[in-house]
Amino acid sequence: GVLDQLLTEISRACEEFCGSPFIFVNVAAWKMQPDTPDLERGSSRMHRDGYAPGHLKCLVYVTALNKDTGLFQIKMK
Repeated sequence: GVLDQLLTEISRACEEFCGSPFIFVNVAAWKMQPDTPDLERGSSRMHRDGYAPGHLKCLVYVTALNKDTGLFQIKMK
């Protein structure tokens, strides 16, 4: 499917970044409108992932991140 194609496309870049063997352990995809409000629950809420040491999260955006298509926010403590 389309996710398999995406993972195949980014595997080489992930391997070069990690510098060691790696595996994809989870994949999720969703579509959101740029003006989606911040909610208490769901993918638009601010959240922390809390991954164990050695785990990395990679976000792949298939469109540009800008005012018209949506922005990525990071809130520091």
